[in-house]
Amino acid sequence: MFETNFTNEAINIFQYIKDELIKEYPTNKITIEYFLLSLLENEDSIAYQILSRTTLASTLNTIHDWFVQTLSKASKLQTSDNVVYDTIFDRCIEMAKKEYNLTDINSGHMLLCILKLNDVIGKHFKQIGITSEQLLTNLNAILPPTENKNTSTKPDNIATTSSERCC
Repeated sequence: MFETNFTNEAINIFQYIKDELIKEYPTNKITIEYFLLSLLENEDSIAYQILSRTTLASTLNTIHDWFVQTLSKASKLQTSDNVVYDTIFDRCIEMAKKEYNLTDINSGHMLLCILKLNDVIGKHFKQIGITSEQLLTNLNAILPPTENKNTSTKPDNIATTSSERCC
């Protein structure tokens, strides 16, 4: 997954998952729920900025609480050191490269791709009034046209292999 370059901002989202969320909600597999919770806990992220332009803070708090509850229920007491990523991230990277013609991917692009690729999450967001079209409009409003300059590598100590996740 991390042969792709992410912006430093997107790397920080994945690093937060590793440093904080996996400790609080132990797992062997990083799913989109971890990614989305990380976005909601990092208000400086591009994805959070576009979400906050799209909906009310109270709605973001409700979404946050839902992901906390979801991860709390799914957490494992014992995990291995080999944490893998859900394959949806690979599909998001491919979609971002193709649809947005990107070399470096930010958290906003990842959020848009997740909503397009995961019907369940996409429907939940639509039910609360958040659409991919709104998010893309807000992403374009906050990013300069040449937002492809920051590059980085993968976060420390996370495996790059992933396995399929059933929705």
